Amino acid sequence: MTRAEGTVAQAWVTASLKGLSDMVLADQQQWMAWGVLGVVVLAVLGYLLLFVGALVGVLRSGLGTGMKVVWLVFAFCAPFLGSMLWFTVGSRDPGAARQH
Repeated sequence: MTRAEGTVAQAWVTASLKGLSDMVLADQQQWMAWGVLGVVVLAVLGYLLLFVGALVGVLRSGLGTGMKVVWLVFAFCAPFLGSMLWFTVGSRDPGAARQH
């Protein structure tokens, strides 16, 4: 092989490797995008389940109508915070609180 042929072959190999590395990088970016999308979808579904669960919990609770309305308004005005507070504070049995 002559020096010119060697240079052409080396340039072809270099270009092929660069193309291959670009494809691998693009593939990694695509997988990363799908991963981020998957995490976002799971977070949104979790949030919706939390919110709907809080609404159902408020409506099924033994609270009076006025307190149910207060919790529902709070849940709609501050959905994440309202849902979290419902499950930590509001969903306690109101009869058990009166006995202590």
